[in-house]
Amino acid sequence: MFEGLEKALIYGMGQVADCIYGVITKQDNETPFEDFFVNLAGDGYANTIEFLYRRGHKETKLLGYALDNAVCADQMEVLRMILSTGRVTQDRIGETLLIAARHGNFSPVEFLVQNSRISDRQTKKAFENASKLAISKYLLDKLDDPAGSVETAFRNAAGSGHYTLMGTSERVAILKFLLSTRLVPRTVSLEKYLGADFVLALSKVADISPEIALEAFQKAVCVGRAEVVEVLLSTYSYPLSVKEEALESAARTGRHGIVEEICASANWSLNVLDKAISVATNNDVLAVLRAKKIANFN
Repeated sequence: MFEGLEKALIYGMGQVADCIYGVITKQDNETPFEDFFVNLAGDGYANTIEFLYRRGHKETKLLGYALDNAVCADQMEVLRMILSTGRVTQDRIGETLLIAARHGNFSPVEFLVQNSRISDRQTKKAFENASKLAISKYLLDKLDDPAGSVETAFRNAAGSGHYTLMGTSERVAILKFLLSTRLVPRTVSLEKYLGADFVLALSKVADISPEIALEAFQKAVCVGRAEVVEVLLSTYSYPLSVKEEALESAARTGRHGIVEEICASANWSLNVLDKAISVATNNDVLAVLRAKKIANFN
């Protein structure tokens, strides 16, 4: 039906458009008209949106929801049409900018920034939640005082599953870019749920202090991230006492993969292996420790 209305408007078939309009605005429709309107924006029916607007459907709240749907679907013609009405407030446009940044749609972000008077506060919010490198770079240039926002953006990009629309490679790219600004404090901690690819990327480009590297290692052992432990052990030199404590902790909690990585990282004494064996809680861990003991002392 909407496609028919759009084509009727494109080809100047006014009577057909009026007929379809009468159908979609009937009182007994199962779907509320507001839902129709917002869906039209997401589907890119710019002519239909303009037709309905001229028919009096110009409530600010409705246009705001339609604007959100348009930027999510990267529908630039609809975006231009709604913005041209002047009925959406600058504050509301700032909310839409945040949605566009989170969805990683660069064209809507650029258009909104260039054609609106969005506050620095809302621009910062969008930057801090950008899910694409191009958007992060673009919005950073628009900030007057970016230091605090860069740290927030770093923590958001390194977060534990908060941004389902951001892929691993994009996260790593954003983390590297933010680190390159030198506005991320040295004391910023690697989050406990960072994957091995993040740890590897950060260890190559960041000025990670020994204290932070130690914290990352201890957290990885604590939550059972063997792949992170592997990367950290191959990247940083940890004291034997730290690794011994981690080995015992992993044995006690049944972290088979971590026990395997730590066992392979040093030539352990008989005393250390016996201590780990004495606290081991499952057969897989015991098998690794006993195999290491046999290899070292038989």
